[in-house]
Amino acid sequence: MAKQISNILQERSDLDSSYAKALSKLAAKTMKVSRESSGTIAAAWHAVGSEMETESELHKTLALSLSEDLVKPFRHVIETQYRTRKAVEVTVDKTARSLAEWRAAQAKAKKLCYMCARDNEKMKDVEFGDSKHGRLRTLSEKETVKLELNRRKSEETLRKADVKYYTYCVSAECARLDWEAATNRGSRCFHAMEEERLTQMRDIASQYLSVVKNLSQKLVQIADRLNIPIACCSIDSDLQTVVSLRSAGSNVSEQLLPDFYAEHVSNVMNRDRRKKTLEKCLNLICEDIEREKGAKIGVEKFQKALQENPKFGTDESRQEITDKLKHLRSMLAFLEATKVKVSNAVADIENKPKTESPFVKYLEVHKDKQGLIQSVLKLPSWVQDLDSEGESPSGSDSPDFIDEGTLDEGQPDSDFDEFSSPESDSEDYSHSAADSLSPKALKNTPPLQQEIAPSTRGNGGRCRALYTYTANMYDELTIHPGDIINIHDKQEDGWWVGELEGNIGIFPETYVVELED
Repeated sequence: MAKQISNILQERSDLDSSYAKALSKLAAKTMKVSRESSGTIAAAWHAVGSEMETESELHKTLALSLSEDLVKPFRHVIETQYRTRKAVEVTVDKTARSLAEWRAAQAKAKKLCYMCARDNEKMKDVEFGDSKHGRLRTLSEKETVKLELNRRKSEETLRKADVKYYTYCVSAECARLDWEAATNRGSRCFHAMEEERLTQMRDIASQYLSVVKNLSQKLVQIADRLNIPIACCSIDSDLQTVVSLRSAGSNVSEQLLPDFYAEHVSNVMNRDRRKKTLEKCLNLICEDIEREKGAKIGVEKFQKALQENPKFGTDESRQEITDKLKHLRSMLAFLEATKVKVSNAVADIENKPKTESPFVKYLEVHKDKQGLIQSVLKLPSWVQDLDSEGESPSGSDSPDFIDEGTLDEGQPDSDFDEFSSPESDSEDYSHSAADSLSPKALKNTPPLQQEIAPSTRGNGGRCRALYTYTANMYDELTIHPGDIINIHDKQEDGWWVGELEGNIGIFPETYVVELED
């Protein structure tokens, strides 16, 4: 509508010499365009079009006023918004493609994981089947060695497939969060542009009214009739109308949780091996939860520092910190829900009571296109709006999903110790999986997964850069020899948080020397 109104006003200026004839056509076009939209501003433009029928005696000064005071500024706004909209659309499309690729990789890895689990079960049954039914079979040394090699190979393949599938699940969730963040940023940007566009259209309508009033007394009655519809223009009302028409529905996150082969009793598996496999998966999940909690604590400290120093940092950096916290809370919800689900599966095996969790009522289980079970966590929209203290907008009635310790009520840390297997193969499985999910191994994964939790051993002071360090991630700081950096926090892993020329980020401790005050 904005671009069409701009063209209409320009045509009005160009055709003023034959105004009586051309204005009738423009009036029809104006009313047609305004009918295609709804709202108070569109109604005002419809009134303008109807009154154009009587404005057949305008002169050249009116055409000049329309061209210089209305059309040019309006077109500048339209062109600026077009470039901004294209940039936002490119970003959203890029994250959407990344999400689709990770989802495809996740599905492929899941299928492979299940195939490996079935093959391993068959191998186990071949090895122990005869003795279980009371039939002893004497194998030659060569057959025994071959059977042992096949068994080890099958177990190794299954272990790698489980770790790969879990890694892809986490990566896919990070890609989904990136896509969701890009979509939310785009929505905010489009909302601001829509408000600017409607404001500009309202201002142009008001300017048009002013031009009409300055004409001869013949246009007084036209101006009076335009007063009412233009005065009734309401940007808030029109924005609400646009939101209601273009709303994509309730903003509920859909998180696809990992569904391991051993979780579901419908999958054939030895009871002891099922329990051992679930314990290994549970250990992996617990390690990730602790890492994400540490990252969340670090970001919250960073946010608190920005709040205590209002002049420090920009609105963009504060919004970035807010987005990081939202990402971490969503990831913690993803991991905690998976932990509850796997813990309940172990409890079923041991005939123990299941863990009570507020996540249960938001879990949906169905079968995917491959016929495999898929658990989906659908959290309400208020979870995404939790503040830095972990409080929900709805008040105390809403459970705090993200706050540390809430989800572990009735399930202390010692519960996980009993899941730890003393056997060496369990330790190897856990350590190798943890290594594959370490910050170094995840250097090429979406950046928000690699948060580094600051410690509390001290902050303040300054340091001087000894070597050049180029930032590899968005949260890192590029430094050069001689740079003086203000230290905000020192982390236990050898990375410091500091500020240089208004930019905040982390840098390696070994690249700088601390200055004495």
